[in-house]
Formats: sequence, structure tokens, C-alpha cells
Amino acid sequence: RVTPHETVYRVFDPRSGREAVLRHLAESEMEDAIRPDEFRQRFAAAAALRHPNLAATLEVLEINDRPAALQEWLVGVPSCDWPPLVAVPGVWFRLLGQAALGLHTAHQAGLVHGRLQAESIVLTGEGIVKICGVGEPPWLHSPTLPPGDAVGDLRALGALTAAWLAAA
Repeated sequence: RVTPHETVYRVFDPRSGREAVLRHLAESEMEDAIRPDEFRQRFAAAAALRHPNLAATLEVLEINDRPAALQEWLVGVPSCDWPPLVAVPGVWFRLLGQAALGLHTAHQAGLVHGRLQAESIVLTGEGIVKICGVGEPPWLHSPTLPPGDAVGDLRALGALTAAWLAAA
């Protein structure tokens, strides 16, 4: 996938022996005085986090003098497709609990998601909820998107969980 801000590749990581996502900052972003450093710093902060409910940022590296981030490749069901699962209150509680633990870990480390959406939360085949997108600079998706905060993340999670129940 190519956007004005980055190119995203599905790659094979020979060190881990599995597929991964490589996010490479666009050459045009190198002209900005702040964005390359922010890209490096935010993804480096995410790489320092290890939690089972957060999609892992494996490494931040330089490719062709531009920063790139190698991230865990996830296969699973996005939360927008969970309504049949969450019709059972115990399952709803377990999925919500895992998502909340992931967000809590990010917030404790000083990171926020800032744009939590149904596609940002994935249930893997192993039954683990993973939050994707922690550490992403907000301008990767919208140049006018203001930085988020922990309260906004929790409001977004509440809205998502209410939507799961309403659709069930």
C-alpha cells in the first residue's frame, strides 16, 4: 500500500521466520524537519513495549536513508466482525478486558493510539486480542488529525464495545 506519507510492504523476516509488515517513510516526508524524527521516535517507543495484546513493533531501521518500522503481521478477525462472538456476555467481557489491558500498557508507557477504530483491534486465531497502530504518528493517516490522549482512547474503546453489543 502506498500513501503520500509511507509505503507499506508485507515482507518475510528471516530472523523470526515469519511474515511482517514493513512501513517505510515516503521520500517526500524527508523534506519535513520534524516528521522523520517523530516517525523514528514513536515507533522506537512502540518497539520498547512488549505486551501480548499489542501488535509488536519489532524494529526501527533505516532503508535508503529513510526510517522504516518492521511490525508484526497479524491474521485474524477485526472487531467490526465480532458481533456474533460478543453476543455471549462472558466472551464480550474477555475481549474487552484484553483490549483494555493493551491500551493500559501503552498509556503506562506514555503512548496513545489516538484513532482507535474497529479495524485497529484484531482477534487472532489463538484467541488473543491485539491492538494495532500504537506508536503511529497521527499525520500518517490525516495531516490535520490532532494528537490523541488516553481519555480519547478509552472513549473510543467504550464506543466500540457499545457498537459490538448493539450489533449482536
